[in-house]
Amino acid sequence: MERNKPATEAAEYLHNKYRQDFVCRSAMYPGIDIPYEEYVFSPALSPETYLTVRRNGTVFSDSYYGVLISQSYRRKLEETIGGVFSFVKCYFTFRSAAFPDSLTDPETMEDALKQYPDSFYSDILLIVPETESVDPERKTVLRERMQKANLSGIVSIYALSEQQIKDCGETDCLAFLLRNPRISAIDTVQVNQEV
Repeated sequence: MERNKPATEAAEYLHNKYRQDFVCRSAMYPGIDIPYEEYVFSPALSPETYLTVRRNGTVFSDSYYGVLISQSYRRKLEETIGGVFSFVKCYFTFRSAAFPDSLTDPETMEDALKQYPDSFYSDILLIVPETESVDPERKTVLRERMQKANLSGIVSIYALSEQQIKDCGETDCLAFLLRNPRISAIDTVQVNQEV
């Protein structure tokens, strides 16, 4: 019973921060390699959504802000990249497992991107038609546009043929790439924010 107490405290932390209920899905406790507790939660009203909560001693941190802004962040990313490449699909994951505790309102995303650029560093997977050229000038334009938009991360560019694009369908290009490990990135672009 005592092992459930930390998960309950993590749920209370989330409830107090975001003013909604959460359900604990799993817990990982400190051990030799991991000095903190980590929990996977879902919002009670959105069980298909997952977030992590870390507890290091008495300090909690969580990834829910990234979940809250994911749609807006994706739109911003697609608008920024869309001016450089005619992409088929764009995927991203934030590298950070926790965002600054002050971030709770998705409406503050633009300010947060400027104030905490390291928290939003992303792995970005961009799928483009194979007819799209990835020359140094385009990479420079992409880097400049992303910096101006306060976006940062590593962009991995995959070029697919028309048939491969048809095979992956409108929504599932990421699963298609995972099923076809011989398809690899044709180029990468690293974008850092100047602090």
